This record gives sequence, structure tokens and C-alpha cells, in this order.
Amino acid sequence: MKELPFMDEQYRLWLLLSQTRSAVFKARHKKFGQYLHPNQAAALVNIWAYHGRTTPASLARQLFLEPHSASELIIRMEKKG
Repeated sequence: MKELPFMDEQYRLWLLLSQTRSAVFKARHKKFGQYLHPNQAAALVNIWAYHGRTTPASLARQLFLEPHSASELIIRMEKKG
């Protein structure tokens, strides 16, 4: 099979990590019956790690999100309870 130009070692690693992440979250959904988006899970871990004393700007930096994306994530999570 001929290798595609964009399929270098880093791309294959990224693809493997992405597939692994999807498999883990699918397994968690199957086990607990409730889907939690990876960004929501990461936000909760971050909030718990700082005992609820984190800001949207800090959360954005930790999750590599734009500030407005972190704010939207928080709003959606608050609506879900």
C-alpha cells in the first residue's frame, strides 16, 4: 500500500490517540449510560482539582480553548446541572 504524503509518523500518532480517546469515552458511555463530552470531563477534573476556585480564563488555558469557548462550555454544563 502506498503511503499518503500527510500520513507521517506524527499524523499516525495523532490518529491513534484520537481513536483511543473515542473508544474510552464510548466505553464510559456504555458503562454509565450517560454521555459526557471529553471537554466537559476535562473541565470537571480541572474544577475539582482546584476545589471549584478556577476562572473561565484559567479553564480555557488548561483545556487549550478560546476564552469564549470555555465560557460556552461552562454555560452548557450549568444548564445540564
